[in-house]
Amino acid sequence: SEVLYGCFVCTDENPRTGERQPHKFSLRNPRARVCDRCGRFAFKIFCPHCQQPLPPGLRGDIRSRVIAIAGARDSGKTFYVTALVEALLRRTEVTPTSSISLEFADLESQRLHEKRLMQLQTEGIIKRSHSDLPEILIIRLTFGRGLEPVALAFYDVAGDIFADPLLIEQNANYIANASAIILLVAADQVYETERQSAEGPEGRPPQSPDSVLTNILSHVDAHSSLPPGAVVSMPLAITVTKVDILPNLRDSFLTSRLSGSAIRDDMEGR
Repeated sequence: SEVLYGCFVCTDENPRTGERQPHKFSLRNPRARVCDRCGRFAFKIFCPHCQQPLPPGLRGDIRSRVIAIAGARDSGKTFYVTALVEALLRRTEVTPTSSISLEFADLESQRLHEKRLMQLQTEGIIKRSHSDLPEILIIRLTFGRGLEPVALAFYDVAGDIFADPLLIEQNANYIANASAIILLVAADQVYETERQSAEGPEGRPPQSPDSVLTNILSHVDAHSSLPPGAVVSMPLAITVTKVDILPNLRDSFLTSRLSGSAIRDDMEGR
């Protein structure tokens, strides 16, 4: 997708704040990467939608796709991205004769993935940074037969962001222009009403998967140029995580809350 390039020598006035900012421009030939005013090399790239800086792995001469990883707090977003990328890497190693190859698009992505793997192997969990900014991991897929390579950028932001539409606007506004959304739903967040109704850690209010999905779709709809009521064509995948705890939830939730119901009878029949 097209990106903007920024020149830090030539500046423009921000129409909203009045502050000076890098002059941003588009190029027909991304490989040139020189300012259309002064002719100096432009080493920074920016999103054409939100005007925010983009990581180096999303350089303009490669087709890119942004995959937004969404979900409530503790739904396993970072773990999911780490496991997905590691599985893809191992798959390409097993079949070296395949016409498809995969590699990290930049050094930052490789270091982030290795850090997450180390935490998982030594501590059994992956700790996110305390920043509200998204962590971005970019991989590059190269195809055989002369096909154009593509960069897949996985944007992973803290789950608390999705509980508040204002925080989504401030820290996850990339969602409205993403190529696809993967919404993670933890099994216990669906079936444990006790966890849904109780206050979360440090007094934070609970998050339900349906409220997270509502906030995301409202954000996408608000930033869409489509007329009201039109169908948004952005792909959305819903992935259920922590399915290994489902047998334990049967006794703690289904038996106590759905006693005598058709759902409980169906579960017992299986």
